[in-house]
Amino acid sequence: MIQHYFNSYIQDLKATLDEIDHAAFEKVVHILLKARQQDKQIFIIGNGGSASTASHFACDLAKGTVDYDNISFKRFRAISLADNMAYITALGNDIDFDEIFTEQLKSYLNPGDVVLGISASGNSPNIVKALRYAKSAGATTIGLLGFNGGRAKDIVDVHLTVSSRNYGIAEDFHLIVQHVMTQVIRRMLHSEQQKVIFLDRDGVINRKAPDNEYITSWKDFEFMPGAMNAMRYFNEMGYKLVVVTNQQGIGKGLMSETTLLEIHSKMQQVLLNNGIHIEKIFYCPHLEETDCACRKPKPGLIYRAQNELNFNVQLENAFFIGDSASDVAAGNRAGCQTILLGENTALQNGYAPTHQVRTLGEVVDILRKHDLANSETTQIEAQPSKDEISRIVPQSISSAG
Repeated sequence: MIQHYFNSYIQDLKATLDEIDHAAFEKVVHILLKARQQDKQIFIIGNGGSASTASHFACDLAKGTVDYDNISFKRFRAISLADNMAYITALGNDIDFDEIFTEQLKSYLNPGDVVLGISASGNSPNIVKALRYAKSAGATTIGLLGFNGGRAKDIVDVHLTVSSRNYGIAEDFHLIVQHVMTQVIRRMLHSEQQKVIFLDRDGVINRKAPDNEYITSWKDFEFMPGAMNAMRYFNEMGYKLVVVTNQQGIGKGLMSETTLLEIHSKMQQVLLNNGIHIEKIFYCPHLEETDCACRKPKPGLIYRAQNELNFNVQLENAFFIGDSASDVAAGNRAGCQTILLGENTALQNGYAPTHQVRTLGEVVDILRKHDLANSETTQIEAQPSKDEISRIVPQSISSAG
């Protein structure tokens, strides 16, 4: 019973996440960015579980997006109206619970501010009334909704709505959405896009073990000829290097994760001694037959890297270098430009590499041409600075519909 319900819930949540309207998601992000740029306030409201999400959202916007190394950083003015218990209970007791958010907005709201309502049903009377008032007062209104949106869907300027009528799943969706929004905003505001190369390990950095064998100790590890010279040049060209590798020797019990980490630590130290910096190594320890999300040819490790690295990675501008069809498939699925190393011409599921080279050194010419093309494009269409985000925010979004 427990395991069955767990699996059922997770599958329903996955299906719910697939319903997200990506265009509406981007509109909401731009509305929030424009509010920050114009010093507008963002008020977030919700009841019950949605009240805690309102508090969480306000916290992550106001605190989680701050660049503390930049003393002139412009902060979000995000406030949850679900937090002041004295004010809320006084309004509920003396006036009406349906007015707890509207009355607060009457004290604080200015034209051009943003009001974001979170409601699993979309029909909570105090949310509906507050959104109507906010709109009449000249605010931009946003809804994070469930149950196909309820009455709130027809009031707000833009909404993210799912069909689930399970309160838990609707609230999970809202919390995930706010986490993705605040994290992508943080990346947009904190760092310029970085040049990134994802590298497979065995067959690219080091010689592969014989078929059906694995590198299980440092004494078995041998760098590929020319690999260090090429990687050093990648670094000198401004590329950050990230290793993505399948290591099912762990799943087969041929080595422990501790041993793998020791091998990687020694590899990184040797590379560092030779002027080469690896940002991070991501590995899949699972057996092929487990069909996990992180084992190449699936792109799970690349997505994990994008989310865990502390700089901005645009996958469509990143390169993935590998020596197998599964590397090409993983890179292509993630949207990277792929470079197949060696004479291997076998394809997996029709995924063809963007480039194919015989040696890692040949990649340098590909990178030079790519950087030159990007440089010419940048001169025509310059990238905005951190505090020029408003230039890339469509003006129509101030009253998005």
